[in-house]
Amino acid sequence: MINLLACYEKTYNQKHLWFIYFFSACIFMIIIAILSWDIFLQQQVKDANSKNYITEQKFNMINSKITAVKKSHADDMHIISILNQLQRHNSSPAAMLHELVIITPSGLYLTEINKDKLHIILKGNFQSYEDLNKFITNIRNSKFLKNPVLSEIKTMTGKRISHFVLHCNF
Repeated sequence: MINLLACYEKTYNQKHLWFIYFFSACIFMIIIAILSWDIFLQQQVKDANSKNYITEQKFNMINSKITAVKKSHADDMHIISILNQLQRHNSSPAAMLHELVIITPSGLYLTEINKDKLHIILKGNFQSYEDLNKFITNIRNSKFLKNPVLSEIKTMTGKRISHFVLHCNF
């Protein structure tokens, strides 16, 4: 009689040993895969955090530039406001002379312009009283000259030209 039990036991032990080795190898591979996946995910998180940090730095830089532009725009608007006020209240001699050129009718000629403190004295010649009246009306509507007072009119004998002296507030 042949004892097959020992052969069966040996085969059983080898199969059992192979099964334990295979099972251990599988568990070891699963553990390696899980650790590798964990390392991969940690690296992905680090990369994402790095990108977020860079993006946040760029955002802060752009935000500071926007704030600077808004401040600059506010400063520019303030300067424009001041310039507009100066233009509205421009009482410089050049602006007054420019306006005199605009409001002087064609039949009236200024021969002399004098200034003393707040008064302007205008002297000139006119061809018709209509031209003088139009000039005085234009002065009343002027930005720079106010309250015109006609102080003198001289009619020159033998000529069609008359002389006037006009006082205005500046």
